[in-house]
Amino acid sequence: HASLWFWLLGGTVAILVGYLTDKFPRKILLFITIIIGEVPCLLTGYAKTESEFIFLRALTGIGIGAVLPLTYSLLGDLFSAKARSSAVAWLGLAQGIGIAGGQLLAGFMGPNPDFTWRFPFIAVAVPNFVLAFLFLFLSREPGRGSSEHEFQAALESGGEYEERIKFGDLKKIF
Repeated sequence: HASLWFWLLGGTVAILVGYLTDKFPRKILLFITIIIGEVPCLLTGYAKTESEFIFLRALTGIGIGAVLPLTYSLLGDLFSAKARSSAVAWLGLAQGIGIAGGQLLAGFMGPNPDFTWRFPFIAVAVPNFVLAFLFLFLSREPGRGSSEHEFQAALESGGEYEERIKFGDLKKIF
């Protein structure tokens, strides 16, 4: 049940956050969604019942689902069209390594009598709080469309990329 809710809620949230990505500063949204995802991940290590476990994993899925559209939106504006496919590939590799690393950690720590199945959830969540704050304070919000060659002249003369998703577009997506 936990995986089902994790992916259903995460997928739905990805679409909604994709909409919000056009409305609010992505840097702030990414920070908030990381925290929204990591608090329940951390608390999963303290779950007492199956219902608590399922609820906390679903909330973690919400955070992860929200991070994906924000990350791709930021990559689109941080990297030129030529470099973007490599950046997306590196992101995909990092995601795969993160998933494999978390499962590996759980596989080694869970059965270890010095730890329990709870420890990997805590160990994976804690560094993300640090990274989220570092991102918030050290990164810059890229201009929308700033890496698109076609918009350079307009942006340099004070123009702004104005294309934004509309609420009605969500119905088409769903």
